[in-house]
Amino acid sequence: MVTKWLNVRIGKYATWFSHATYLMEKLPMDQKFQLYRTSWNVIRIFERIAMTWTHYGQEMFDGNFILVSDDTVMMVDKSLIHFEEISELTDRYFQRLFHPFLNKYIEDVGRPLAELDLTEEEVVFCMVHILGCDVTDLTPETLEILHKYKEIIADQMHSYYTNSTNHQKYSHRILKLMKLVNTITGIAREKAKIKEVIWIFDIYKAEISDPYFFKCFNIFLLNKRLKIAKTCKKRKIKNPYSNSRQ
Repeated sequence: MVTKWLNVRIGKYATWFSHATYLMEKLPMDQKFQLYRTSWNVIRIFERIAMTWTHYGQEMFDGNFILVSDDTVMMVDKSLIHFEEISELTDRYFQRLFHPFLNKYIEDVGRPLAELDLTEEEVVFCMVHILGCDVTDLTPETLEILHKYKEIIADQMHSYYTNSTNHQKYSHRILKLMKLVNTITGIAREKAKIKEVIWIFDIYKAEISDPYFFKCFNIFLLNKRLKIAKTCKKRKIKNPYSNSRQ
């Protein structure tokens, strides 16, 4: 069950990540993988909060729940993730350990996000800026490429605000978006410290290995490339990935 759950989510967000053509062209595969591996779960949480607000509005705060998939919500104070099969500690223990972070996501990210009532473009802007929230094993060259990519997205947001919205003076709104990004990445770093302790003391008796994660990630990127190659061949246009680094 965990494998299926993870597989679906790796696929969903890897597909989104693969649309970052600039990164796909510029980064070697090991750096694509590392950038995605260290960012995808924080991106997932942000996107799920945004989608919960979009579909449920104020009800998400009244009921204190969040969408965890396209057809399932999790009641933050009532749901248990079943860890007892891989740990000697009880599910209630893990609930007390991690649920405060879920409440932080709802209160510190969800409420400001709701006040801004983000558009889809603004949600994507934030997701892009979450990339690289953990710089572990990212090379200076990768960070430079990522910075350039974020500059490209910023230019696109300028065009979006000036041509498609009423926010002609949008700098204050960008600052609020960046505050959302800083808040959610800060919470994620706090949570990561607890995870580090868990791994040090071997509280989990199982783990999802990087080779498995990489295999899933690589399959989805490969499928994406094959689809683009077929489309480009059919339409007789240049394939943007033809000269990208492996």
